[in-house]
Amino acid sequence: MPRQRILLVEDESRILSGLELVLTHAGYHVAPASNGSEALKKVKQMKYEGLTVDILITDIQIPGISVFQLINKLYDMNIDPRIVAISGFFDTQIKNKISQYGCVAFLPKPFKPCELLECLKHLPSPSPTFCI
Repeated sequence: MPRQRILLVEDESRILSGLELVLTHAGYHVAPASNGSEALKKVKQMKYEGLTVDILITDIQIPGISVFQLINKLYDMNIDPRIVAISGFFDTQIKNKISQYGCVAFLPKPFKPCELLECLKHLPSPSPTFCI
C-alpha cells in the first residue's frame, strides 16, 4: 500500500513541527501548513504533481480562511480526504458542524503522539471511486 498523504494544518509552530515529525516517522507523507491559505497552496502544488490528500488533520481555529472554507475548497478541487479535527475546545455545536463537512474523527488537545497514530489507524476506509 502506498504511503498515505496527510495535509496537516496547525497554527502553533511547535505543535505543527512535532506532529510532522511523528507522522513522518510513522511512514506518512506530510504536507504541513500553518494556516488555511498555505494549506491551499500546498494542495494546488500536490495536485499539479499528480498527487492528492488522503487525510486532512486540522485544528478547528486556523488563521486566514476558516477550516470550513478550506474543506469546501478541497471538495471543489475533487479532493475528498478523511478529516481529523484537533482542538483544545470542542462543544456539541462545533462537532455537529464539522461532522456535516465530513469530519470522521475528533482529537482533543492536548493529546499524545500515540493517540494520534491510533486514531489514524482506525479511520474509515476512503470511499470507493466509481468511473462510468
